[in-house]
Amino acid sequence: MAHEWHTNNWHAYLVTAAGVDTIPVTTVIGNQVPDSSLNNYESLGGVTARFTNDGKKMGSGVFWDNWNNPALLDTLELYDFNNATGVLSNRITIPDSISQIFGFSPDGTKLYTASGTYDSWEYQYDISSNNQSIILSTKTLLFYDEYWIIGDFQQTPDGKLIGVKTYKDTVAIIYNPNLPGISCNLDFY
Repeated sequence: MAHEWHTNNWHAYLVTAAGVDTIPVTTVIGNQVPDSSLNNYESLGGVTARFTNDGKKMGSGVFWDNWNNPALLDTLELYDFNNATGVLSNRITIPDSISQIFGFSPDGTKLYTASGTYDSWEYQYDISSNNQSIILSTKTLLFYDEYWIIGDFQQTPDGKLIGVKTYKDTVAIIYNPNLPGISCNLDFY
């Protein structure tokens, strides 16, 4: 999956044992911010893309450089992905998320995000309804602290999520990422 620079075009490339198909399936969906709206600062829209384990949902971080233009909030976009056709659909936006910092639970029902510029708020959303209003209503604060962020959630082979804490020599572990709210058991080492 590739996001075309300064457009809302997503290109899905079929990868098989024979190689990569060079003719992509293109879906026109999501945000686009032209350069001129950012006072010559670049939009980094579509920087990070991740899929749920079953490949049915894709998340994409959309960084709008809101440090230089506070009117533009970073967002995380969720899409349904049809891996038979390569088409994205059903765009859902999660506003004011640090777009590159997110992860999915192993069962694909929970989304973990970070929010904040210098301070850090870590949230969980239940995305199983596939409905934006319902998803946003499930926003649960898991953690807050000043001056550092849990970043780059990665899934372990035994189903945990691990994130590093910036500016610290600490690792964050979500022991039960499929469970709702604080029962997911976020801890630090």
